[in-house]
Amino acid sequence: MPAAPSVPSRTNTNSTDRSRWGGETAATTTNTTVAALPSVDAGQHPRRPTASPSAATIEVGPPTAPSGSTSSPSLPLPIRQQMPLVCPGHVKGVVGLRYSPPTADGVFLISACLDQKPMLRDAATGDWIGTFFGHKGAVWSACLDRQATRAATGAADLTARIWNALTGEALHTFEHRHIVKTVDFSTDGGRLATGGQMKTLQVYDTDRVEAPPMELGGESCHAGGCRVARFVAGHASLLVSGGPAEPELLLWDLRVPDTRQPVRTVSIGGADDGVVYGERCSDDDGVLSIVTRAGQRVQVWNVVRLECVREWAVPPGSESVALQPANRTSTAGRMAVVTNSRDNTVRVYDYHSGAERECLRGHHGPVWVAAFHPDGQSFATASDDSSIRIWQTQPQANAHAGQAVEDKAVLHADAEGGWRWNGAGADMSNAGDGRGRAAFHHHAR
Repeated sequence: MPAAPSVPSRTNTNSTDRSRWGGETAATTTNTTVAALPSVDAGQHPRRPTASPSAATIEVGPPTAPSGSTSSPSLPLPIRQQMPLVCPGHVKGVVGLRYSPPTADGVFLISACLDQKPMLRDAATGDWIGTFFGHKGAVWSACLDRQATRAATGAADLTARIWNALTGEALHTFEHRHIVKTVDFSTDGGRLATGGQMKTLQVYDTDRVEAPPMELGGESCHAGGCRVARFVAGHASLLVSGGPAEPELLLWDLRVPDTRQPVRTVSIGGADDGVVYGERCSDDDGVLSIVTRAGQRVQVWNVVRLECVREWAVPPGSESVALQPANRTSTAGRMAVVTNSRDNTVRVYDYHSGAERECLRGHHGPVWVAAFHPDGQSFATASDDSSIRIWQTQPQANAHAGQAVEDKAVLHADAEGGWRWNGAGADMSNAGDGRGRAAFHHHAR
C-alpha cells in the first residue's frame, strides 16, 4: 500500500530560509487607491508576505456619516458607507469562499474560481499568499483543514485534490466520474467528503489516500447530485443537501454499516423548494444555513436535531447566505448576509427578526457567495466580476481612507520570464522551472 502523503507541519520551519509558493502574479485593479495595511514581520509567519503580488486594494472615498446625522466621522458607519477591501487576482467568476479556523499563524481565506486556479489569502488583510496550479476545469469548491496546513478542492475536471497549503504542492488527486461540486474536511482532518453531480458521496481517509473511499448513497441519494456536504462537528455524521430541484436534507451516520441509506431525511419545504446554496456556520454553532429556490427563503437548521430554527423571506435571485458566528456578534446584534445574482447586491439581515438592515452595492456582477471571518468582525463576498470584497461589520468612517502606500513591494515579470521585486523588504529568486512558479525568501530587516 503506498504511503499516505505526510501532513504538512509548521514545526521546525525557519521562515528566513523557507521557499514560498505561488508563482503567478495576480491581476491588479484600476481606479483604486492602495491603502497601507498593517505591517507584518516577515519572520513571524512562514506564509504571510510583507507585501503581496496582488495586494488587496481599498476603494477610497470621503468619510461620511449616515445621511441626516451629525455624528462625528470617527463613529461607526453603516456598512454601506464603508470602503471594502477589494482583492484582485482571479480572472473569472469566484464561486466559493471558505475561511480557516483560527490558527497560531492567523486566519486564512481560500477561494474557488471558474478560472481553474484556487487562491489562498491572508484573511486579515486580503493579501494574496499563493495560487494552486493543476486543475484543468472550473473549481467549484475549496476548503482548508483546521490547522490550515492542507487545502482541498473540487473541480469540473472530475477530480478532487488535496494540497499542501504551506507550499502549494498537490499531495493527491482523487478521480471521479462526474464534476465535483463540494468538498469538506472532517473536524480532525482525517476524512475528506466529496460530492457533486453523482448519485453517491465519497468519504476518503486522508491518512490512506490510495484506499477505496466509503461510498454513501446510490438510489437513495439525490438523483441530481448534492449541492453541499458538510461534516457535523463532534459527530460521525455527514449532512447533505440536494440541488435546486430536490428539497431535502439527508443525514448520514458514518458508523452505520449500511451506507446506502441515510439515517434521516428531512424535507425543507415544497416540491419546488430546492436548495440553491447551503453552508455550515461554525463548528461551535451547530447550524447549517441554506437558501431555497422557489420559496425565496433563508432557512437555518440545527444540524444535530435537523430542525429549522430560523426562516425569513429574501428577494428573487438570492444565491447564498452567511451567518455571523453566534459568539462573535456586533453591538447591533447577530447578522446574516445574503448575496444576490440579479441585482448584484449583498443584503444584511437581522438574524433574529429577519428584518433587512442594509443593502450593499459595489460588485459589478452577480454575487455568488459570502462567508464570515471566524471573529465575526468582517465578511467576504465573491462575484462573477472576478473580485473578492472584504467588509467590516462595524466600519469606521476614517478607516483606511486617504492612507498612502508604505513600504510595499510589488512583484513584476521581467523580460526573461523570471520575477523581480519593485520595493523593499524581500527579493525574488529565479523562477526557472518553466511553469511560472517562483520561490523567494524573506530577509530580516
